[in-house]
Amino acid sequence: MILLNGTALFLPRADPAEILTLAKSERITALYLVPTIYYDLLKHIKEKAGSNFFVKKLAYAGAPMPVRMIKECQQVFSPEVFVSQYGCTEMLAITINCQLEKKPAAAGRPALQTSIRIVTADNSKEVMPHEILPPGKIGEIIVDASSPQTFLGYLKNPLQTNKVLRQGWYFTGDLGYIDQEGDLHLMGRVDDMIISGGENVYPQEVEQVLLQHPKVKEVAVTGLPHKRFGEIVTAFVVPKEKGLNSRELENFCLEHPELARFKRPRSFVFIEEIPKSAAGKVLRTSLKNGRIITNKEME
Repeated sequence: MILLNGTALFLPRADPAEILTLAKSERITALYLVPTIYYDLLKHIKEKAGSNFFVKKLAYAGAPMPVRMIKECQQVFSPEVFVSQYGCTEMLAITINCQLEKKPAAAGRPALQTSIRIVTADNSKEVMPHEILPPGKIGEIIVDASSPQTFLGYLKNPLQTNKVLRQGWYFTGDLGYIDQEGDLHLMGRVDDMIISGGENVYPQEVEQVLLQHPKVKEVAVTGLPHKRFGEIVTAFVVPKEKGLNSRELENFCLEHPELARFKRPRSFVFIEEIPKSAAGKVLRTSLKNGRIITNKEME
């Protein structure tokens, strides 16, 4: 920012009204936020501001953004540039999607001085960097650790450092695949992968389908224990309006061409909000442990 002769503004909390006020008074030209804050901004503009707000450059990171929210941001802010960044604390920027209009669901291509691979995802053994998967196959995302932005290791924790740094590659713990055009697609975390009846189910592919339903506001998918299947796919849904029920969502999944029948949720839980971290990441452990407010509790 200093090299660009610019100014960066930081707020103690993400208040939508204050963000818009500062953006106008300080003539802000770029917003770099997590999807949760964009959601709050869009809602505030729609309900209270009354008109769209032009910002030249938009960027988001921290969590995936639903395709329909990306389109809404484009309509409301009319940005000249709109990009997403996938990264982590240990590696900073890993990939950047500069073509959100063409491929809104993708995480993009490797950032400057970055190289990635997709390898076998298996927590039961120590996978090595040479176990590369072909395009289209879902596996763990690993990053070349020779990049100058790579971290040196975890402070006073050599065991964890050696676990994630193997033969010069950083194992992110994230699931994804690379398409035929070279773009990365995120599919959740290795630890979040659901094994139901011996079949692997990736939460994000189920979430992407459910988010296409017009009555679904937010959704998070996880696996809950089951005597027969080991785990069953369970969708925690925040409805946009009253009247949405499990049968409607089940039929929607059964009829959707992008979701195999065995991957559809066998259980739907309607809740008031999805538990998230300060960075906007879904807290799936809270969902599994029942630390949520259901519709019945709200009533």
